[in-house]
Amino acid sequence: MKIGQIRCFLALAETLNFTRAAERCGVSQPALSRAVRQLETELGAPLVRRERNRTHLTALGRTVLPRLQEAVSLAEAAKAEAAEFATTAAATSLTLGVMATIGPGPTMALFERLTRRVPQLELRLRDAPGPQIVEMLLAGELDIALVGLPDYPEALQTIPLYSERYVVAFPAGHRFERAEAVAWRELAGERYLERPNGEHVAHFERAVGAFELGLDVRCEIEHEH
Repeated sequence: MKIGQIRCFLALAETLNFTRAAERCGVSQPALSRAVRQLETELGAPLVRRERNRTHLTALGRTVLPRLQEAVSLAEAAKAEAAEFATTAAATSLTLGVMATIGPGPTMALFERLTRRVPQLELRLRDAPGPQIVEMLLAGELDIALVGLPDYPEALQTIPLYSERYVVAFPAGHRFERAEAVAWRELAGERYLERPNGEHVAHFERAVGAFELGLDVRCEIEHEH
């Protein structure tokens, strides 16, 4: 039983005229007649009877009319509620993914401004490595994300927010302190803090060519802070 068939029957029950009912439903008269016949077949008996120039409801038609009117009303109410829910949810709910290596520091001011501008906002934050963030986006688990990766699937729309230079961080008094720049080969043998999900070796290789640093990895952690 389809809502379209029910609408055709209700229009016919109100007008008792196939031509006017078809016009009201925006379909041809044969299409309206076919929809009513299909509904009758499903219910197992005629709903409408034609006698010469007169059309009237059968006993079954009069019996099921209130139920079918209620069904259409409920369907319209459900559709309206769904539209309202979608609008309200979109306006007040946001699930944001943040790549783990970005960390909370650089983003707290953004979140503060966002919640100040939209006080009713329900903000859900998801912290995960970059590749996992992309998987969550593709699965529909996130609305939007802050993530920095060398490449993204074509299914995702990306907007560059800013760019960063590759830099080397070292403690005060280190031999790099007086250098204007540090060549990759100068890192060989240095004690190194590695971010497992933030190094993107393939990205480095495209930028500076293949290399073997021979780093002395002493710590692995997502946040360099």
